[in-house]
Parts: sequence; structure tokens; C-alpha cells
Amino acid sequence: MKRLISICTFIVLSAFLGGLLFAQKIAQKKADNATMHWRYELQACVGQAPKGCAIARVWTYSTNVQVATMQAGKNAVHGIIFTGIAPTNDSQRLPGVPPLIADPAIEEQHADYFRSFFADGGAYQRYVSFMANGTPDQVIKIGREYKVGLVVTVQTEALRKRLEDDNII
Repeated sequence: MKRLISICTFIVLSAFLGGLLFAQKIAQKKADNATMHWRYELQACVGQAPKGCAIARVWTYSTNVQVATMQAGKNAVHGIIFTGIAPTNDSQRLPGVPPLIADPAIEEQHADYFRSFFADGGAYQRYVSFMANGTPDQVIKIGREYKVGLVVTVQTEALRKRLEDDNII
């Protein structure tokens, strides 16, 4: 009887844990798909950036705060490469950062390169670091999803050098 209860408990726990892992994979896949549409905003931030770096707040949209937090690094690096950071016109008058690549067609021409560059665990991670240990400093609920803000530092000069060495720029 004890053995039957143990086997039943094992089966139930296995099914439960398998369901959790499956749900997590689905959430990550949805986040990756959302990231491929590059739905984010970059905002100039107050703070003295080290030479060759840029500090920005990246706003990422997702139905899950944790997933948005994980995708923020990809979004920040993508923004520095393709959109840059617009200067602010408020009282602080923060300077902007021009995009490393001004031609959006380059992303399509080198699609395989950027797909592997921005893959989970990809090379983009070498060029971004999070302030406050990657904890979002602002979370805003908008309908069914969240707008999550994190402050990041992107190594713009090292990133530019990498893209030049790989004949992208």
C-alpha cells in the first residue's frame, strides 16, 4: 500500500513539475517572439557613463514581468545598434546617442548574424550590464501587459568594434 502511494505521489509530482517547465518554455518562446518584433523604448538616463558606454532606461513590454526583465538586455543592445537614444528636451537636457547602424536594411541583410547574436545566451550579453542587480525600477500595468523599466549600461565602443570586426559596419 505504501509503495502504491509513493508511486502515485511520484507520478503526480512529475506531472506537476513537467507542466511548470512546459509553461515556462511557452512563456520564454512568446517572449522571444515578442522580442523579434523589437517592442521597446530607450530613454536617456541621468548618470555619468564610463568612457565608451551609454546609460539608458529600457522599457520592455510583456505579459510577464520576469520575462520582460530577461529580455531587457536584448532590447537595450538592439536599440543602441539600430535606433540610438534620443536626447531629452526637459530641464536636464541629456544628450542622445546616435545608432551604430543608421541603415535598417543591414539588419535584414545580416539576419542570420543578428539571430545568433541575439539568441538566448548570445554575444549581446557581453555588452550590457544592469543597474540594481537587474531589478526593474519601474513596472507599469497597461491592460493585460506590463511596461517594465530597467536602467542598463551598454558598452557602445566595444559593441561598435565587434560589429566592425564582423564586417557588419
